Amino acid sequence: MSAPTPNAALAYRVLDHIDANPLEWDQRVWQCGSAACFAGWAVRLSGGTLTSERGIPEVTEGPEDIVGLPVDEAAYAVLGMDADIAGDFGNEDDDWLFDEDNTRDDLGRLVAEIFGPRPAVTA
Repeated sequence: MSAPTPNAALAYRVLDHIDANPLEWDQRVWQCGSAACFAGWAVRLSGGTLTSERGIPEVTEGPEDIVGLPVDEAAYAVLGMDADIAGDFGNEDDDWLFDEDNTRDDLGRLVAEIFGPRPAVTA
């Protein structure tokens, strides 16, 4: 099985959403009302709906391949990431991109390191 293809367009779309809607971003929570972290927004912007009914946020609606997954696993899937990609950056925590202490600047730097430059917009 081959590694997923990183989804740079989605990663930069999440950053753009955070920049345009800073009050809807809280890196400390997967989802809380209208606020969500980077992982939560990656899932939401991919068409996923999150719920915390069982205490762990998971995808309840959206693309078939992520329904039922916890938000972090679903975010990895829609972003085309896996543990090998995360490990390439020397971080021992697989959720390092989603770390609650990341600032917006941290997220921008990490997205550029992982996904490369922003993809060109095609008309």
